[in-house]
Amino acid sequence: MTKKERGNKKIFLIATLLVVSAIIFLLTVFLNNEKIVNETRIPISVEVSDVTGLKVEESLDFGRLVPGSSAGKKITINNSFEFPVTAYFETSGEIKNLILIQSPIQFNSAEGKEISVSAVIPQNQTSGNYTGEMIIRFVAA
Repeated sequence: MTKKERGNKKIFLIATLLVVSAIIFLLTVFLNNEKIVNETRIPISVEVSDVTGLKVEESLDFGRLVPGSSAGKKITINNSFEFPVTAYFETSGEIKNLILIQSPIQFNSAEGKEISVSAVIPQNQTSGNYTGEMIIRFVAA
């Protein structure tokens, strides 16, 4: 095999590897592309204090909790789409590590579910107001 033939063979192998890599990359992107059909953001807050004072309303304001305690609220989430969805829950802000919620949750078409959200205050949590958002992303199932 001549030097030129070996050079052409190397170029062919490199080109083949690049094409195969590009195809694998595009398939990975295509197959892992979840379609978010809706995103909702709900304000969420808790005050850590030396006195407990729960709020009784349909919001995600947990009121005042003492370190070492917890409180729960229930919210109703409805799938208003005519197809099944999966809801992914995430919290953001300074309250992020104080909130517990099951995620993901699957919904059938036009189904509603009552979801439990808990604020859990560690024993060593510093007093103060903790706020953030609960982000709910609905992805077509």
